Amino acid sequence: MHLTSAHSVTDTRIFVKEATSLAEAGFRVAVAGPGDVNCQQTINQVSVFSIERPGGRFARFSSFALKLYRFCTRMNPRVVHIHDPDLLLLSWWLKRRGIKIVYDVHEDFPKAVLSRTWLGPAIARRGTAKLVEMLEQSAASWLDGIVLADSQLANRFPLDRSIVARNYLSVSEWPTKFLAPKEELSSLKCIYVGDISEARGLTRMCDAIQEAHEAGIPATLELVGHINDSQIHSISKHPANRHIKLHGWGTRSEVAEKLASSDIAFCLLEPTPAYREALPVKVLEYIASGLIVIATDLPRLRRETLLKEAIHFVPWEAESGSLGAAIATVASSSSARKEHLKNVIIGHFNWSSEATRLVEFYFSVLLNPQERQPSFS
Repeated sequence: MHLTSAHSVTDTRIFVKEATSLAEAGFRVAVAGPGDVNCQQTINQVSVFSIERPGGRFARFSSFALKLYRFCTRMNPRVVHIHDPDLLLLSWWLKRRGIKIVYDVHEDFPKAVLSRTWLGPAIARRGTAKLVEMLEQSAASWLDGIVLADSQLANRFPLDRSIVARNYLSVSEWPTKFLAPKEELSSLKCIYVGDISEARGLTRMCDAIQEAHEAGIPATLELVGHINDSQIHSISKHPANRHIKLHGWGTRSEVAEKLASSDIAFCLLEPTPAYREALPVKVLEYIASGLIVIATDLPRLRRETLLKEAIHFVPWEAESGSLGAAIATVASSSSARKEHLKNVIIGHFNWSSEATRLVEFYFSVLLNPQERQPSFS
């Protein structure tokens, strides 16, 4: 049972990659998490349970957590695979019922907390980050398994019960017809896919489109993902507003189609502690779709030497006009170059090898006779 309190039940890492891969390997798999209404369906041999989402953030940690706990006790799975640190306390109780617990570390959660302004002032965020770190360290003593989204997270958890299953590309999601080189277009279509926020570069993307037009380059921006009302209002006041289109969330196939019809992708993350060492899976999807990426100059992305030809780096504090100039430079990329980079992604950043490792890990978790009793001492 994959369990989440913060992600969609069809989240790419949770459902598309991990749950589906385990189901294909012969496991009986379910995913449970927040949804608009209570419902159950079967997709790709996976039982997907939506539990009506909480009314606010506090409810997520209280009444919704209780709903998840009761749901799990009714289902009584052999393994619960949690995807959020706030589920560690709930897991402790499930562990006491004889259920094995696997913790999926999507990112460096303590560092990520530092940039979540909704938690309050910096001092409150630092305190919360420390609490999350202590909770993870304590839970590491009794967890049956830990799945890490990146090798850089490994030094925080016991190696004997951890594996790395990177968020690499599920190639089957990106049909060949979408990966083929595109004809040159009279205008440049730029795209961003994911949660839309200031920390993920919303204003900088809008500025890039405005700078491109000021330089005589006809460019548009397609924003695909969740956006709140205040951000919509901010875009409406931006000089580039008439060149920006909001799409909301789409299905995986719809996103693939939008990427295939675009020319340039954005990954203009603010260099927060969490983002500095991240390898966003969207970057891999962009490149596999034949797009060159304009990205913030982040240390981790710089270290991915196989991707260096696919990414045009722009410093976060770049002078005015730099983003527009980057669009002009990237626009001249040849189709042959894009085809080569797509093959690099498929050859070196493919989820299939990560899925094999995950399946082997699950067999070891289920067959491991050693019991680790939960303790927060």
